[in-house]
Amino acid sequence: MNIAYIKQSYNNTIEEQKTILSSYGINSWQEECSFVEDNRPFSRLEQIMQTIGPEDCLYISDLSKISRSIFQLVDTIRSITEKGSTLVSAKEGLEITPVNVETYLVLFSSIAEFEKTANMERQKEGIAIAKMKGVYKGRKSMHINKQRFDEYYSSYIDRHLTKTDFAKALSIARPTLDKFIKAYETHNLIVIDDEYYVENSNCI
Repeated sequence: MNIAYIKQSYNNTIEEQKTILSSYGINSWQEECSFVEDNRPFSRLEQIMQTIGPEDCLYISDLSKISRSIFQLVDTIRSITEKGSTLVSAKEGLEITPVNVETYLVLFSSIAEFEKTANMERQKEGIAIAKMKGVYKGRKSMHINKQRFDEYYSSYIDRHLTKTDFAKALSIARPTLDKFIKAYETHNLIVIDDEYYVENSNCI
C-alpha cells in the first residue's frame, strides 16, 4: 500500500503536499497539523509506523515532515525500514529501502556529527572574537542532567509527555526548557561529565 503522510506546517499546506505527492498512486492519505497542542497520546505518524508492513511504502513531501533533528530522522528511518517498509521523500528524491538503508544512515549520522562539530567551532570562534573586543562577560550557563533530559525528551517526541510536564519533570521553567530543546536539536548543547550546558544568550 502507498501511504502518504501529510503534516501541515506554516511553510507547507496540506493541499501543497498533496499536489507534490499526487503522482505516486497514493492509496491512503494520512494528515495532521504540526502546530496544534501536543497533548495527544500518539501522533498520526506513530500510528502509521505501528501498522506499516513489508508491502507498504510511506511517502512524504520532504524529510522535515518526519523529524525535528538529524538524530530523530535516523531513528525514524530505522523504525520504518525495520518493518520492511520503504520511505520515499519527494523533495530530496530519496527512496530508502531495507536494502539500502544502512548507506543513508551512515550518511545522515556523518552529517549530524559534522553539524555538531561545526557549531562547536563557531561557538568557540564567537567567544574568542568577543574576548578580543573586550565584551565577553564569562560563561553564564544553565545545566541539567543529561540522562534525565534524554529520557524525557524521548517521551516528549513520542507524544507521551507534554512540554509542560517535561518542564515540571526537570523542575525548570518552560522558556528554559525551550532553550534546551532548541540547543539539543541544533547540536549546540555542551556536554560536561553527565550534564548538558546551554549558554545564556546574554553572556556576550
